[in-house]
Amino acid sequence: MKGFVHRRNCCKRNRAVAWEGQMNSDNAKAKHYLGVRLVLSLSALLILALCPAASAASRIAKLTVTFTAVPAPKTTLRVAALSSVACTSRQFCVAVGPNYSEVTAEKTVSAPTVIDQFNGRVWTRSKSPSPSAKLNILESVSCSSSTFCLAVGGDEVRGTEVPLTERFNGHSWSVVSNSTLYPGTPTTSMTMSLSSVSCVSASFCMAVGTVIRGSSQNGFLYSTVQGQFNGSVWTRSPDSYNGQLTSVSCVSKTSCIAGGQGPPGSVVASFADFNGKSWGGLLNYSTPFGKLGPSGASGSASAITGVSCVKGLFRGTVPSAMGRLCLVEGWGLPNGRYTPFVGYVTPANGAQQENPVTFVHHPGLNPVGMACVSTGCVVIGKVSNASSSAFAAVFAGAWSLRPTAAPPGGEFIGVACVRTWCVAVGTVGKSSEGALIEQTT
Repeated sequence: MKGFVHRRNCCKRNRAVAWEGQMNSDNAKAKHYLGVRLVLSLSALLILALCPAASAASRIAKLTVTFTAVPAPKTTLRVAALSSVACTSRQFCVAVGPNYSEVTAEKTVSAPTVIDQFNGRVWTRSKSPSPSAKLNILESVSCSSSTFCLAVGGDEVRGTEVPLTERFNGHSWSVVSNSTLYPGTPTTSMTMSLSSVSCVSASFCMAVGTVIRGSSQNGFLYSTVQGQFNGSVWTRSPDSYNGQLTSVSCVSKTSCIAGGQGPPGSVVASFADFNGKSWGGLLNYSTPFGKLGPSGASGSASAITGVSCVKGLFRGTVPSAMGRLCLVEGWGLPNGRYTPFVGYVTPANGAQQENPVTFVHHPGLNPVGMACVSTGCVVIGKVSNASSSAFAAVFAGAWSLRPTAAPPGGEFIGVACVRTWCVAVGTVGKSSEGALIEQTT
């Protein structure tokens, strides 16, 4: 079936690789939005270096965390991965993910949504609606309280992918109409999915994603989609750019930053800012790897895969512009090898990039998500090498890799933090195909 393939590989890195091939087949088209996975739930640990030195020493010990495995919910439904997690306290977390085990390129059978909830003691499977008789995918979740969460992704209608959003009211999950995001009758000539969502309250959420138009015969056109949710209905932004947005973080209803990539042919890390009224355009992000060449050249690709904004963030003793600062993380391909980067973006009179920060020097690190709170940051992902395992890097005066309990082949895809406590979710790997949940001690 056009547009859908086996979605076992959850990392967004494959999306850019497919773009460099210019998407010359339907399978390449599917690889794009079925590879947009992550999302991230943004709220963890980094501001240490951005805090006055007097308070930094007392915070460092809190950031030297270690991830340990916790049991995932035991159900008859086999889940290949959890792609996003959101926490409002140590007593309330929600994780969402897709059930890919029954989806193949040749045949798509029923694949319901997956939502797991943590009550401070154990994770349990929640009842969640699956509007499509075939494919239902939740990519990202955000919660403003234990009585309001919003999850976004995509489902199959008339053989094409359209946005899927579900809302939690503290008791149950329900589907939210997306008719204002995808108006008219779904058609295979236009697919749309949402990759990330950020909620600051029950009356303000921002989601971003990608629209794909065209066909394998005539070529594909990629453009961004941004939607604002007021607690009842979606409003689609008239601002749209060539490229895609895969991560978003908001500190208020007047300040959001989104990150992703430029259009096929450039494959350059890009970001955009929202000022409460409109989006300010898709801007290229200058990575630490220098100017990137044309598509296909060595080191030609880069992407922002995570964004996290924190209100009242300080750098040293100087407050950031407008009292807030955003951290972005992603990867580049200098010499054809995945290399991570972390940098700042300041939303003020249009988003402004600041110099990248020194990150972990380790070959093959492929970051796919981050979370920041007023005490620091955590970046998670996968090490792309022979051992191929999940990694977590924590900022505690400097970035350092922290131990995880993930098995070989495991991968973190989403992370969330509350003060000094964090949860990371993902997949245990190809060998066993199961959801991975780890929490810090």
